[in-house]
Amino acid sequence: MKNTNSNKKIFGGIIVLILIGVVLGYYLAHREGEKPGTTPSGNKRPENDSATRVNREVIPAESGVKPEKDPKDGSVKIVEEFIKMNAKNPATFEFLEWSEVSTEGGYWKVRCKYRGISSFNAEVTTNAWFYIQNNKVVYTKIISKI
Repeated sequence: MKNTNSNKKIFGGIIVLILIGVVLGYYLAHREGEKPGTTPSGNKRPENDSATRVNREVIPAESGVKPEKDPKDGSVKIVEEFIKMNAKNPATFEFLEWSEVSTEGGYWKVRCKYRGISSFNAEVTTNAWFYIQNNKVVYTKIISKI
């Protein structure tokens, strides 16, 4: 009888440890927020590394060539193409504002405000950051969507 109680306690302890492991694993896999180093702001490099300096702006080697802005309207073609390629109604999109192209971490970044018709036939204005590496948009961060 004593041996059975001891086995039950050991078995119960193992079950509790397994449950704690499952809960902890679930928490780590699904917790809120961003994991360090997965977004441009978490990818900052020290200024004294092997980056190239141009006009006092640190340009890390992995960011590639600076995206070109259209001198007429300030647009960045790569971002325009990215937005239209991922839109349901690309012909309805109008670009309202563009920021200057700057760097953050190992990325070029530009802010764009644009308006278009969503897949639900509603007019939506979006303001977002677009992060670019080697002439490709690799990350977006929506600031506002109205």
